[in-house]
Amino acid sequence: MAAHLLEPIRNYGIGGHSVYQAYRRMLIVEREYPAEYVILNVWDDDHFRNLDAWRSIRMGRQGRFTLPHLCVNLESGTVEERENLCKTPEELYRLCDADWVWETFGDDPILHAVMARKGSVEDASAMAQSMGGELENAGSDAEVYSLHTEAALFATRFVIEKAEAFTKANGKKLLVILSFGSHNVAIALKGEPFFDQTFLDWLASKDVPMIDLRDAFREEYATYRGDVQTFLAPYYIGHHTPRGNFFFAWAIKDRIVEWLDPKPLPYQIASD
Repeated sequence: MAAHLLEPIRNYGIGGHSVYQAYRRMLIVEREYPAEYVILNVWDDDHFRNLDAWRSIRMGRQGRFTLPHLCVNLESGTVEERENLCKTPEELYRLCDADWVWETFGDDPILHAVMARKGSVEDASAMAQSMGGELENAGSDAEVYSLHTEAALFATRFVIEKAEAFTKANGKKLLVILSFGSHNVAIALKGEPFFDQTFLDWLASKDVPMIDLRDAFREEYATYRGDVQTFLAPYYIGHHTPRGNFFFAWAIKDRIVEWLDPKPLPYQIASD
């Protein structure tokens, strides 16, 4: 994309971290290397990563990192920003201390969410209380997932509002891109309901331009005669394959050019 536009593009994201982390890093880097145009790319799991204090709790793997994160209460409509609990290499050794881990994460909302999805009614109730939501059936996996999802989407709303405030205050322009793993793209191609519909409804009310990559995939799939999974296979290997990355860049190219003023040099030459 940068080579095509002949414009430098910096990436604030870090693999496995959240869009909240990308926003925080942007605030730091922008002081020294300011840019007029800011793109906030929200990967579908980013919503949930915003709430993760420690990735290992939700991912079920060892060796995952702690994160700056957000705590959401849907009932009060509030979001609390919390710092990374292990900021330095030395502090990471705390994760070797079982007592410290339990004292620190034993009442973590995401731990309650994970255990609730494994069938713990007690954890489901604790999760609902923490996130300010209601569960008619605390034993329902679907209800637990729905509450977790709405809290995660609310966290991303907070991040976008913060990014919007920052860009407006500093004379910058903001564009939001929504990108997705193969599972949620497949749902779109099959015409099934979106997990983030409430978020899309909210975003539609904002004065922030947005690109939803599902639209590009649906347009491309309309020209294809095979099944959904066969269509998507060349574009994904967890995240995007090289072909998927190229598709991503080409899908947003025209909207980016339209957004920029003045136009990138290749498009100035073309117009001349």
